[in-house]
Amino acid sequence: MSTTEDFPESIGPYLPLRLLGRGGMGEVYHCVDERGVEVAVKWLHRTKASSRRRFDKEMAAMKAIQHPRLVRLLASGEHNDRPYAVLEYVEGQELSVYARKLRLRPAQERIREVRRIGVALCDALEVLHRHGVVHRDVKPSNVLLTRSGDVRLADLGVIRDLNDPSTAVQGRLIGTAAYAPPEQGRGEEVDHTADLYALGCTLFTVLTGRRPYPQKDRKDAIRAHRRSPVPHARTLDPAVPETMDKVLARLMAKDPRDRYGTARAARSALARSGPSGAPAPLAGRRRYVDQVAAALEANPQGVVVRPRGPRGSGRGWLLEIIEELAVARGRSVVIAREKSALTRGLKRLTQEGLVLGTRLNVPAGVPVVEVPLHPLGLAEVRRSVVSVATRTPDPHVVAERLHRATAGHPGWLIPLLEGGFEGVLTLPDELPVPGELNEAVEDLDEPLLETLAALSVLGAPSSVRILSDLCGRDCEQDLQRLQAEGLVQERAGAWRPMGSLAAQAARANHLDIQLLEEKARGLGDQPVETVDALEELLRQGRRLLDGGRATDARPLLEDASAMAHAQDRPLERRASHVLRAEATLMMGGHAAPSATADRLHRALSRIKVDEDPGWRALALGLRARLAARRGDTRSYQRTLATFPRATSNELRLRAGLHLAWAALEVGDSADALKRAQTVGAEAVMLGWPTLADAASQVAHRARG
Repeated sequence: MSTTEDFPESIGPYLPLRLLGRGGMGEVYHCVDERGVEVAVKWLHRTKASSRRRFDKEMAAMKAIQHPRLVRLLASGEHNDRPYAVLEYVEGQELSVYARKLRLRPAQERIREVRRIGVALCDALEVLHRHGVVHRDVKPSNVLLTRSGDVRLADLGVIRDLNDPSTAVQGRLIGTAAYAPPEQGRGEEVDHTADLYALGCTLFTVLTGRRPYPQKDRKDAIRAHRRSPVPHARTLDPAVPETMDKVLARLMAKDPRDRYGTARAARSALARSGPSGAPAPLAGRRRYVDQVAAALEANPQGVVVRPRGPRGSGRGWLLEIIEELAVARGRSVVIAREKSALTRGLKRLTQEGLVLGTRLNVPAGVPVVEVPLHPLGLAEVRRSVVSVATRTPDPHVVAERLHRATAGHPGWLIPLLEGGFEGVLTLPDELPVPGELNEAVEDLDEPLLETLAALSVLGAPSSVRILSDLCGRDCEQDLQRLQAEGLVQERAGAWRPMGSLAAQAARANHLDIQLLEEKARGLGDQPVETVDALEELLRQGRRLLDGGRATDARPLLEDASAMAHAQDRPLERRASHVLRAEATLMMGGHAAPSATADRLHRALSRIKVDEDPGWRALALGLRARLAARRGDTRSYQRTLATFPRATSNELRLRAGLHLAWAALEVGDSADALKRAQTVGAEAVMLGWPTLADAASQVAHRARG
């Protein structure tokens, strides 16, 4: 087996560029051949003579199979007594990485994508099975998606040729325990239905965000596949259509005879498993479903779940989700919309293990799980546009306009998304005020309407004091009530209307709007100065990352990326990609290295040295840290050799901090300490305490 320091200079005639991944059988490298053509080379560990003969037979079998849904085998050979396979290089991402992004999208889009991917994989399996070949390792990390979304099944290194008994291995598991059928876990011979089982597990994982049997221990996972009941996706996500849930359950049947007979039959069933009902067309709501599911799992003795948010934020929708999740788990459930129902439910709570959902205030002393509902960020609005109308030209521009109009408020946004026709969302030159928003403004009493109108005429985020001066009274309580109605929002002590349409409705309904405008012009104080929203998002994201809050930073950086795209600001867009890569690396997880590498590759290929060496330096600092974490010291040294000097003090220090972490992870404590002390001293001098604290942590680690 190769060590991490043995990054090869060549593999036969192929020149390695970077390590794509490392598994139990060997490493996969991104290489170029003698003509400069990019390929992927899977270099296996040293094997016995019998295993090598089996490898050669498998390679010969795969050369005869060509299909657009399969990663093509181009050649095979041997280097340093280790066999290798040369594969088509697919520029894109693994399904395991794409699945994390898909979970942020609306249920309707997620279900449609899972169905599309499943149908494509059935095509790939059908051609394999027709040639008498069983893949034996179908799983998300072995499915690749190209930049255009095409699906390719990869990693054919453990296939079984049904026509060749020598490729059968009994008594041990071939494949991955988390996705292997019971018979494969027992080490028995398998046929094509084993691939259909693994396909069901793969689609279940992508659809729900959780493996069907999530046991971490290998033996426990194998035992669960054999003995635990077949899981249902609707138990985890009520938005999954019942038809699709049944298809996945049949694919994952314990007995091979109960599964679909062929990949073609499975393909037909998946193609017919369309969504039932009308799921909410908004992205970013999956996290609320997950929070409710976690609350139910953690409180089997009884739980109160309370959606919390302003008018139109989706509290009613979440109450329906609470009810569906409870019923799917066989739990008693009460949705209390009135005080009398709440009182009766609280009496039954602990006696029956009841799930009690309500928007009402719960008496003090009663444990309650609150689920706060937030407006959609710009990136979530863009994903919603793409989900509702897939053929919309420039969806990033459309999304920015919708976000400015509604500030991401679900109740004001949904009516504007319903104008899609034949897959295209076309907005009029002047957006109409949604009826529910207009009703909310019309229902306001005179003081509240005056406060909202005053905020609208100021034209910029304003403090309570400025508003109070304009209205001639204290407006603080008015703002709190307007916030509960979903008409204003507060950020860092400054208040603004909930989008331009809320301001427009207030101006249209206030009878003395001209008088308010005259008063505003006569104020001695000025509203809070408007800042560049995109720069502010990037600054906030950096502050959160410096404080170790990568999860909080990620949605802000996604919004920054979407805003930079909409405003055609390429440098800021690349900067957001670099910071998103940093957040991904900090958050961790099995897919984090691949996702980080993919984002850094895109950023570095487009940020030129003379354009902004600061962001390039930060990206290279992250690449060095990623290489160190993977144990790829050769790539780490290469990155250090090409490291530029950043012009921005902050970016230079951030990059230096990542280099210090990287040095620590490759075992060079002396270099890590030196870099950390340099960063810490400059951060203190420049007044950046969070960077100084982070450098101090590295220094402490370096000292042991």
